[in-house]
Amino acid sequence: MLNIEAVEKLAKIEGENLISLYLSTDRKKFSPLTIKTKAKDLFKNINLPGKSDIEQKVLKLLDKVSPNTKSVVVFASENFWSVFAFAFTVGDLLTVDRCFNLTPLLRLFSENRSVGVLLLDAERARFLEIFLGDLKDHKHLEDQVVRKQANGGWSKERFERHREEIIKRHLKRVVEFLIKMHKAYKCEYLFLRIDPELEHEFLKLLPKDIKERLKGHIRVDMDASPSEIIEKANALMKEEVRGEEENRVRELFRHLTHGESERVVAGLNDVLDALYNKKISILLVNEGYSEPGTFCTFCGYISLSEEYCPYDQSPNSRVNNIINIVIDQALKQKVEVEIFNDDKTLKDLGNIGAFLKEH
Repeated sequence: MLNIEAVEKLAKIEGENLISLYLSTDRKKFSPLTIKTKAKDLFKNINLPGKSDIEQKVLKLLDKVSPNTKSVVVFASENFWSVFAFAFTVGDLLTVDRCFNLTPLLRLFSENRSVGVLLLDAERARFLEIFLGDLKDHKHLEDQVVRKQANGGWSKERFERHREEIIKRHLKRVVEFLIKMHKAYKCEYLFLRIDPELEHEFLKLLPKDIKERLKGHIRVDMDASPSEIIEKANALMKEEVRGEEENRVRELFRHLTHGESERVVAGLNDVLDALYNKKISILLVNEGYSEPGTFCTFCGYISLSEEYCPYDQSPNSRVNNIINIVIDQALKQKVEVEIFNDDKTLKDLGNIGAFLKEH
């Protein structure tokens, strides 16, 4: 399963000739033969020991890929093999370096959040967990509510009070149900579909930590299909993410223009210094940013050009893209990494910046 913990484990792996392969396998766009040809073309552009064996292993893997899988990601070396399959498209890419290229994966985490959707009326509740554009789980809850007064017996007022009490108990059950879902899935965003007459009472019952995750309403019917709910929830989620990204870069820029160097840094050299000294809390990088450089395998010192580590005097290893090393080191330090899609403000700041830890 792909999650941030799996990415962090990949970040810990270092060595010679580590292969990162991202391949679109969308059957609506490519035939099985075309998909294999694309993979072969990517391997033609690299030269490393054991390439043929890994290439054949990839081609055999493609024979087993489900028709519903739109992308395959492989991390491999002579002694390592890990595969992820996705129901959405990633661009074709193959890199070879001293670490795995995790930037495209982290971009997925940056532009996608785990989403909970709660659909609620006076009798039912449906909860869906959506992650990386796909349905992960779907739970139901239902209570019986008296719809109309039987002939004779209670007065209309008494009947309405009785019905209101039943609905209140239903809402309390739904909140308990939602708390369990929150503990199980820890969704970052929550979208709500609720009958207007129930909303005020329901929101009063919600715990603060869940209410903070509530990002707004989703306009669907109670009986909407999962595919419709997923489509609308993903659109709402992406809008929220775009706003958060803009605010994050705007905040970085504001601190920089106010000379608050104790809070933020920007540009590769300042980021490298802060990373080596373990001062970074959040790292911001534009996807596609690349710089060749060197890396000390003993202490983790990263440089654009130095042949020897200034701290332990050992020879540095040359790497094709030190930004991948920067991201790996950040993940090892449990730094939050956000990858941006060519953000202009971040580009003007050197394509990389960071928020520093508060002391």
